[in-house]
Amino acid sequence: MYGSAPERSHFTEPSRDGESGLLRFLSSHSPFRNTHPEACHDIASHAIHRFVRKGGVVISQDSSNDTLFIVRRGLVKLVIYGEDGQAITIAMLRRGDFFGETSVLDGGRCDLTAVAVEDSTLLSLGRETVFDHFEHYPETTLSFAVALCQRMRVRTNIVAGLALQDVEARLVGTLVELAEPAERDLLGVVRRLPNHQELADMVGSRRETVSRVLGSMTRRRLIQKRGRGLVLSLRLDPTVRSGPILGGSGILGTSNQ
Repeated sequence: MYGSAPERSHFTEPSRDGESGLLRFLSSHSPFRNTHPEACHDIASHAIHRFVRKGGVVISQDSSNDTLFIVRRGLVKLVIYGEDGQAITIAMLRRGDFFGETSVLDGGRCDLTAVAVEDSTLLSLGRETVFDHFEHYPETTLSFAVALCQRMRVRTNIVAGLALQDVEARLVGTLVELAEPAERDLLGVVRRLPNHQELADMVGSRRETVSRVLGSMTRRRLIQKRGRGLVLSLRLDPTVRSGPILGGSGILGTSNQ
């Protein structure tokens, strides 16, 4: 057993915006973005809506899973737990991102845990539906393969970051990935800053270390609090470019929005 994850918790929920809204969603998000309209109709006819409350576990590390999940609304984090309970957050998934694909494709056990960070609505597709869809719509298979390659690159960056960077460099890379574009005199703005424990999980460190590093960065005016978030100084940019950035598209997921 790895770590102390919450109990698995989700239940079926009808779509709020009908079939047309679901089709628009599927056609504009990977891995179904830009595929044939019939492919989206096929997925829409088989997808089940599931609602997961904040803190609910969708899939658990080392458990069996035969379902592909797509985030329709909300925020889901992917976490790997060590035997000592230490957690590393691999990705924060938003609207259009998917997860559960590894165990669906190879039939093995889950290699991570998926937890709802906020109340979330997911689409779920069973293994048979996924493989049948791939057989009839090869363009979706190609899109899916590209997304998986992107995830492999993300995990390579994470391993490199943990091995080669200190905590501050990893934290800077994570903050940059979480940030939105800002005014010309700023590098970016993090609208909703994760708490210190969540940031520690993202960078593979301890909460106390992250708190100390954030304090140091604040005193050096590299970051500044703004409401529930942070503003990032342009002076962070050389630090980010000094080595591989932890996360890449992994912290924000892989959707093309």
